[in-house]
This record gives sequence, C-alpha cells and structure tokens, in this order.
Amino acid sequence: MGCFVGRISNIILRFRLLAVFAGCAPVAMAQQAPISYDGTVVPPALQGPFVSDPEVIALLDKVDPRGCEYSGPLVFGCLIQANAKNPQHFGDSISNPFSLDIARIIVDTIKGDLGVETNGDGTPQPLPENFLTSPASRVQLVGIVNRMDRQFVREQIPGHAGHDGCGEISVIYRFAYLRPDGAVGSRLPVTMNVVFPAVPTSKPPGMGSCAEVAQRWLDEIQQPPGRSGSAIAAGLQDPATGVLAGIVGQDIFRIELNMQAYRIAASADRTGGEPGKLQYGLGSTAKYIIRVFRWDPKLGLFFVSHLNNQIDRSRLLGSATGDENSCTRDPYILDRGEFLAWLTDPKVLDDIDRGTLTVPLKYLACRAVSGSPGGQYRSLNQPFWEARTDAEQIVSDDEIKQALQDYLAQSPNPFSFMKSVDDVRTRLNDLTCSGCHQTRAIAGFHFPGADPADTPSFNAVLLPGSPHFYGDQPRRMEILEAFAAEGSATYRQLANSYAARPLNRFAGDLEHTNLIGGWGATCLANWSAIGTQRQWGCAPELQCKPLFSSAGAPSVGTCVPKSGQFQIGDAMQVGRIESAGFGVDRYTRMPEVKAGMTLLDPPSVPVGKVNPYYVAHQEWYQGKTVAATSWATAATLRDARTGGFPGGMLRYSECVGLPDEATCGLTAVTGFNDCIGDPASKITDCFVRYTAYAGLRACDAATPCRDDYICLRPIGYTASNGVAKFKEREKAIPGDPPQFAYGEQQPDFAWLNRDGGKGDQRGYCMPPYFVLQFRLDGHPNLPAP
Repeated sequence: MGCFVGRISNIILRFRLLAVFAGCAPVAMAQQAPISYDGTVVPPALQGPFVSDPEVIALLDKVDPRGCEYSGPLVFGCLIQANAKNPQHFGDSISNPFSLDIARIIVDTIKGDLGVETNGDGTPQPLPENFLTSPASRVQLVGIVNRMDRQFVREQIPGHAGHDGCGEISVIYRFAYLRPDGAVGSRLPVTMNVVFPAVPTSKPPGMGSCAEVAQRWLDEIQQPPGRSGSAIAAGLQDPATGVLAGIVGQDIFRIELNMQAYRIAASADRTGGEPGKLQYGLGSTAKYIIRVFRWDPKLGLFFVSHLNNQIDRSRLLGSATGDENSCTRDPYILDRGEFLAWLTDPKVLDDIDRGTLTVPLKYLACRAVSGSPGGQYRSLNQPFWEARTDAEQIVSDDEIKQALQDYLAQSPNPFSFMKSVDDVRTRLNDLTCSGCHQTRAIAGFHFPGADPADTPSFNAVLLPGSPHFYGDQPRRMEILEAFAAEGSATYRQLANSYAARPLNRFAGDLEHTNLIGGWGATCLANWSAIGTQRQWGCAPELQCKPLFSSAGAPSVGTCVPKSGQFQIGDAMQVGRIESAGFGVDRYTRMPEVKAGMTLLDPPSVPVGKVNPYYVAHQEWYQGKTVAATSWATAATLRDARTGGFPGGMLRYSECVGLPDEATCGLTAVTGFNDCIGDPASKITDCFVRYTAYAGLRACDAATPCRDDYICLRPIGYTASNGVAKFKEREKAIPGDPPQFAYGEQQPDFAWLNRDGGKGDQRGYCMPPYFVLQFRLDGHPNLPAP
C-alpha cells in the first residue's frame, strides 16, 4: 500500500546518547523546508509511535452485528462495557453505548454543560445534547498514540496508583452521525481520548515492563514498508508481538471529552456594527469544554473527575462555592497563600521548568473551558493569566520574580527552560488543559484524526495531528528508545517542550521542516534582548511578527516574510487582544478601522501586470445585500457577507500561475454560510454552489499552516482528470456561464502537471470553521433516542 500519512512509522532508529542538557541553548537558524508536492509522505523525523492510517483504523474499529467477540479490538462500545454488571455486546449498544446505564453520569454531565453555555448574544446555540445518545450517532476510532513520555504523571485517585510508572496509551475517537440512507454524514467537533496504562494490569507475556512495551513499539515502527492495511492491523493485535494486544476495557484509566460547546459565526461578531451584536472582533469564534471521567468500581459507573493541572481558579480566588468548573459546589475555601507557597517551592519550580508538574488534587478543577481563535494570546486560555486586579490574580509577576531570585540564591544550577517571569507564566499555562489545547493546535484539538478515503474533500483533513503533535515526535521517540534500553527515562529526558514550538535541541532532526523557525512557526520578537530562555528565532529570510499583540503573550509572534515580501497564506492584518477580565477578550485591528470597513487591499504588482492577489479578512463585512444568482454580478459581490480568516490571508484569485508555496483549493464565497444554515439546503450543494477556486497556502506535516488554520485534503485534480473534474463542477453550478465570475477559471496545466502529472498532493490551509466537521452548526437535527 506504500507510504501514507499516519501509517505506523518506518524509521531507522537512531540510538543516540541522550543529552543531559535540556535543550534551550542557542540553535543555528532554521532553514525553510524544501518544496515537495507529495503531501502524503511524512518525513522520518515526524513519524513516531502512533497509528492513524484510516484503513488500519477501520479494521480495528469494525463493528460486527454478531457482537464484540467478532468485532474489532478497539470498538468503544465493547471496551466501555468490560466492567458492566450486565454488558450488552450486540446491536446499537456496540455502535454507540452512551444510551446504556454505565455511561449515565457522562451523559447527564455533558447535557448540563451544554445547557449552561450559550452564544454571546444570549441565544442558545449549543452542540445538540443528543449527539451522545441519538440512534444516528456513532463513536469512531481515529487513532492510537503512545504516550510513554507521560511517565511523570502520577495518579492521585485512590485505587488507580497501580497504573503509575510507564506512561499511557491514548485511544482516540471522534463522534459522527449517520444520514437516513445509512452513510456517514459527518464527524462532529468532539474528540474522546480513552486512556490506558502503557503496561497492562494483567502484565501478559512480553508486555510486563516498560522496556518490553517500548521495545514492541520500536519493533513495530521498524517493520518494512509496503504492508497491506490488513497485515498491519493483524500485526498490531498479535498476542506475541502486537502493541495493542494488551489493551482491554478493564484497564480504562480515564475518558477525556473535548467538545466544541458553541460557535459564534463571523456574521454575529460585528465589531463596530449593529447595536446589540458581539464586539469580540475575532471573526468566527468557538468555545470548548473539556471533561474527564474515571471508573468507580463500587458504583459501576464512570464518575466526573479532575483535570490534571487545571486549577480551580474560582476557589483559589476566594469563592466558597466555586463555579461550573469546580468539582463540587459544596462550601469550602482554598488558601491562595498556601497554594503560592507550594508553587514557589524550589522542587516544584524544577518540575515547572521541565514541564513535568503535577498539581495536587485539592487545587484542581473538574472542567475546563477554552476558546479559539487567538490561542495563547487570550486570557481564557491562560489559567495563570497576569490579571489586572488582585481579585483575579492567581500569581503576580512580582511573586514569580521573587521566586526566581530565591531559587537562584539557593541553587548553583540555573533553569534549563525558564529565565524570565514570562517564561514561568507561559510554562504554567502550557501545563493546563485549556492552555495546551489552544496552542499550535487545530481548533482546540491536537489529534482530530485523518478521514476515510470516501469522505468528500471539502470535509476531509489531510493530517491526523496538529503542528505541535508532529513537532513533538522526535522527543517521544527518544524517550521510547530510553525505555527500551534502560527500562525508564530520567526527568531530564522526559522534559517537555513549550506547546508552541519544539525543543531547539531537535533542530537537527527537524531541519527540513518549518516547525522550528520556518514560515508560520511560533517565534519571539527580539528574544535576545528580553531576557528569556525561549530562544525562538526565524529562518534568515523571515522575520518574527506578532499578529495578535497581547499582554498575556508579550513578544510572541509568527515567522513571516520580511517587509515588502509576500507569500501565499501570509497574515495581512495585525491587532491587539485586550482582556477586561478573565475570559473577556476583545480584538482591535491596528491601525483601527471605521465601522464596517474591514476589507483589506491586496499587495501591489508592477504596472501593466494583472494583480492575481486577493486578501481574505478576519472581521465580518456585510457589503451589498443583493441576492445575486447571476454570474455577471457575482464579481461585484465577492466581498459581501465575508469574514472569518484569522489575521487575514493572502491568496490568489484563480488557480493560475501559482507560486510553489501555493496549491489550488476551494474556498467559501458569498452565500455559503446562508446555505449551510438553511435546513432545506443539501450540504453538498452548498460546497459546489458557494465555493470558488483559489490559490491557497499548501500544507503537509513538514510545512503546516499557521495558527488558527487547518490543512484540508487536496481536491484531487491531476493532469489526467483535471479538465474533466472542472467540467463536471461547471455543469453542477446553475446560472450563467462561470467564465464571467471570479474563482471559476479552469486551473492551469502548470499546476495540474506538478509532480510529473500526479498533481499537487499537498493539502491547503483554511480556517477550521469553514469545514463542516469542525463547526457544530450546519448539521441536521439528530433523531431522539
């Protein structure tokens, strides 16, 4: 079957001396990744201990109506019932077990969460609460990820301590629904991580120690390429050698749900627009809820549990009854002074420095809320936010500064990853659920999974993981090698990178990617002058530019072309995010613009040449309200009712004369959101009628999109089928001849002939909320259970 994104990696292992040095030393300037049109091949350095090939995944998740005995080993409906008193191993209870009593607390909790959250103008617009229990709902496996690098995590719940010592295995699922004809309609913006101990409780032969489990994964990674999906799936399950052979439902450690709770369309966020409308200025925005559930053998149910390192801000700030994020509303008070004394203890500071912190149970929340876009710049995603008032301050800059001074006065060795107050605060926020999930992620997710081959390209992602996920693979491989060789890894070896960027000591491994200092990478402006240990520069031909100025993330920017130079995909606007209070974030474009004047001018080109550029913008633009169906008037309405591109985005108006960093894709145009929101419309019709060709930023694992964008699967045009596909699309669009409209020219042969006529197989970058499976609205109503 050849090499495919997400197939168990084929790496020639490099057993190397594990560096004692933690890796924040100066690093040679990164070079941008070379151009390759084959987006299906993942460079060896980005391959690692994970499984995500959709063909293999489908076999592991295959439901047999005869029951669990005949079904795949990772069917969630079978795993969750392993401890049930009266398991139901057949029918709908396998495909979607959330209607069963064993999941009752999970369902009731999520129903309550979705009832609390509303959109910003007070109108409820939550994720449909019956996405868990509807007969049309399905729980789909999307990947298995080895997390033995999380060896440092110590379980604090009594009775679960036996799982400690070797890290974890994450089995990740997405929620989807079926159409009336039985076909999968779409996935939903919900992921579920079912966590198992890396070493099974039963300690079967060959999987009884950290070293044995690690060696199995390394052996699998070294398997020769070219195996069929069925051969890979069989090998993963082989009792003698398979890495999945020890996964059983009785070992479920915890269940983690990450859900898009509600979304606000760009049209509802009209900065400076209609009275009563939202004033966030971020275009399309969404909030996410994260929940964790653990097994209670006495109740025979999964119960609401704490989130690792997600502090209960409400109680630490003096509330006796907490808030919706607290584990209980029973009255008691947490002592902030006591917490601060623990937090600034030298041993705890060492753990913060390495990213191996475990916050004590009594300080933890049982729910997290995060927001997108804007990621690390927003106070909502910073539980340790530097507040403007004492009433919202968990730890002040002065308190952090004093702790650093006290530490250095007692210890002869400086920190490896922290030097400034901002370093410490960033490290703390990274270690929380809300901070990590919104940093170098994909709309709040780090592993949404790749889509099956039959998923329409307009709703299919190319890559299963986020830029953070791929950039962390060299570190995870190094730890796996240490486990296999030594049986354990030291805290120094387990040290995490910052969520925004891989460790500099892996720059050699990642030199042919953009992950360290390439286009779109996270950087620090003037890092050498601000006293930070985060030495995040850009490639020589790039500069570090803060796109979202924020007091919560000072100097943090994105690597972009130097002034006067442009690449497709570039951000074309900058602004500042100001926080009136925790979670109350507002964006203002700089320089400020008048109400409704949100359009952006394209770069100029030499006199006499046609300007191919178009600039999409972030904030909503109402424009003309004429309901145009005529292609002759479409060009005059191209800007009407548009927005939602974070930071703006430079693109080509047509797929003609594309530069190497660009590929051809389909982007939404005027009328798209109205069509998606119309219950009478067919989704497929919306993506044909209200999209247009555009030259967009190309992406793959080595050259990811910048923050707040997702890498979609390519549209599949080649030299042999491109003309036919164009004509097929042309016939499907009603109205006047499309040659009069923008974005409807036939993609040129220079693009179709890329990669020897195979076409450009890279994905293309789009805002995630233009993709149906990453927005909660636009889906049909699901039938009630």
